[in-house]
Amino acid sequence: MKNTVTILQECIPQYRAPFFDGLKESLEHSGINLRLLVGHASGMFQKRSDTRHLPWGIPVPQWNLSINGHDLVWQHPWQHLGGSDLIIVPAQIRQIASPLIWLQQQIGLNRVAFYGHGRDFSKDPGVWSEGFKRVLSRRVHWWF
Repeated sequence: MKNTVTILQECIPQYRAPFFDGLKESLEHSGINLRLLVGHASGMFQKRSDTRHLPWGIPVPQWNLSINGHDLVWQHPWQHLGGSDLIIVPAQIRQIASPLIWLQQQIGLNRVAFYGHGRDFSKDPGVWSEGFKRVLSRRVHWWF
């Protein structure tokens, strides 16, 4: 049975499409299945009109919320996470599913890796969201 890596992605910007295609091909050569769970473009991605559809990507329901000027993304990937040996999620607090999937790791249900640049340098490091992200980011299986 192949190992499975699952990545949760809000949408596929055009510049990332070749990366995901190459990653899928490379992992397949190593006997690893890649599952790419994808929502839809919203906010700045929708305005730029530069997202791509990958035919092998798996669409997941997504809702976008704005609370006090903060854009939040709620994706519903749960039915596709089973059997994953590693789940890779964005290290963004605005992605509500990321900390919830991280919580599953803390109780031993899965292994989680974050991707992203870490700290948001446009925010004060004392802001609660940056503190929350610091706590989460120190307790993941891997960082990309």
